[in-house]
Amino acid sequence: HSETGEWPEVVLTDARQMPNQVSYTEFRRDWQEAVAKGRTRPLVIVYGTGSNANRRNAAGRAARAGGWGYVLGDEGSGYWLARMALRSVVHAADGRGGSTALTAHILAHFGVTHPRQLVHEIYTRELPPSQIALLAKYVQTAFEEGDEVARAILQAATRELVAAAGSVTAQLAMTEDAFTFVLAGGLFHAVPWLRDELGNRLPAVAPRSRAEPLRDDPALGAVRLALAEAHGGARL
Repeated sequence: HSETGEWPEVVLTDARQMPNQVSYTEFRRDWQEAVAKGRTRPLVIVYGTGSNANRRNAAGRAARAGGWGYVLGDEGSGYWLARMALRSVVHAADGRGGSTALTAHILAHFGVTHPRQLVHEIYTRELPPSQIALLAKYVQTAFEEGDEVARAILQAATRELVAAAGSVTAQLAMTEDAFTFVLAGGLFHAVPWLRDELGNRLPAVAPRSRAEPLRDDPALGAVRLALAEAHGGARL
């Protein structure tokens, strides 16, 4: 949050293990980069282990959707993708779901040969959410191999993230506004299909909006912003 009281319009941010807070470091880093590139009040989407949607408008009114943490929510997040992948593997092992390429990828990740061995890997090792979220990349891999289970997981994640952004957009009556969705965050690099699909679907939330990925190094943007602030040309 800044001294001016202004935040970017909507943030889908890495919640990690802070279920009711915005990850300030990651939020500020990516928003600084976006602002430094000259965008006016961008709608920044930062996507990592967890996710949420936040906005505080120029009048000071705030709204949010998600950000409940990996137990209560974080639908569509990296952790959520990984959890859905793991469930698909054990459902296939039980005969409660179809076979999936995710099984081979996830077993190889843990260095085991049977889904039953995942119980030890997940529970005995007490992996933190950030480590489990690393499995999200295999959903992308399996999708590229033509796996329908992975496709369904990615489609569901897209619906959840679009719904979160749409909720905040509607709460603050910004559906007719012109703005940019800036897609930023490490998981967008690991799961590029999700980034691209959000780029296609988010403009439907607000017809005058557009979506684009954040490609520059955030550190470079922070330097640009610092220089702009020094000259009175930036407001956070």
